[in-house]
Amino acid sequence: MKDSGEESVMYYVFHLLPLAKITIPIIILIIFLSYVTAADSNISAMSSMATKGITSENPEAPKWIKILLGLSIGLLSIVMVTTVGIDGIRILSVLGGFPALFLVIIAAVGLVKMLLNGHLY
Repeated sequence: MKDSGEESVMYYVFHLLPLAKITIPIIILIIFLSYVTAADSNISAMSSMATKGITSENPEAPKWIKILLGLSIGLLSIVMVTTVGIDGIRILSVLGGFPALFLVIIAAVGLVKMLLNGHLY
């Protein structure tokens, strides 16, 4: 695993399974679909946060914003994977979760303020 990486271990394990010629492409397809689904959800959420005028009547951001965010995230992912490898995805995951830390802290402070003031609804 140290010499050839974690990915090669996964492929080796799948080659040991019966019907490996069928199982491996299906697993690659499932991994791809999982990534695309997660990226689509994140892009939709980010584009909604970056757009004014999101209402219940108009819940989606303009398509050009989604396309721009999708291309930038895809390009960043490709660059990180080709330069750093699978560790690039880990780095992006940590960097992506860092801003969420501040949102959780702000929400916790707001909850404490509401508890202290007695304004829970």
